[in-house]
Amino acid sequence: MSLVSKLTNVADKVRSLSGLSDKLTLDEMDVNLQDVTNETEYQSELIEKISTTLEIKMEEPDPDIEDSLITRTLTEYENKSLDKVGMLGFYQFYTLTSVNLPTCTSIGGNAFGYCTSLASVDFPACISIGASAFKSCTSLTSVNFPVCAYISNYAFQSCTSLINADFPACTSIGSYAFSGCTSLTSVNFPACITISNGAFAECTSLINADFPACTRIDNSIFWGCTNLTSANFPACTSIGGSNFFNCTN
Repeated sequence: MSLVSKLTNVADKVRSLSGLSDKLTLDEMDVNLQDVTNETEYQSELIEKISTTLEIKMEEPDPDIEDSLITRTLTEYENKSLDKVGMLGFYQFYTLTSVNLPTCTSIGGNAFGYCTSLASVDFPACISIGASAFKSCTSLTSVNFPVCAYISNYAFQSCTSLINADFPACTSIGSYAFSGCTSLTSVNFPACITISNGAFAECTSLINADFPACTRIDNSIFWGCTNLTSANFPACTSIGGSNFFNCTN
């Protein structure tokens, strides 16, 4: 289902809950959502889901970009007060090349998934990255998250152009977070404590891996990293299975 169809369905639900019959703008949808929050438990759950999906559109509506948000033709997005990108916020915005969100502290699941033209991202205040947040952003070459502490599952999976992963404050890497990043040559996670299953699986260009603070690695972390020549885990006390399977070098 396309984003336009999803938004149409959302509008229909809002109208049915609020008793309105006229078409609603995104601003009006937000107001009318608040008017019906005290109805049934089902309605409350629906409202929460709608609010999450539309969060990036409702927090600071901009009439100049509203149409391009709905049709997913946006090429650049800047918002210097937004503190969170909701789930699916920019999902499949194929034309999006750059975002500037200097105050954003949290990125929801699939927020930028399949943004295949997105080349670089800079989130100086972001603390957590949701599941599949940048999955299959195939043009993404560089990322900057200086204070990010948590990377969820599949966050950067199949970002095939990503060359470096530098996360100086990250303490936890989710399952398959960077799997299939075939251009990734170096990683820097000096504060990372735990690495979950398959985090760097099939990163076929990765040569060195150094995790000085890591105490636990799960299974298949470097599975299929055919160019990996060295791995350093001086503090590790728990190592799972198949971590270096098919690491032919």
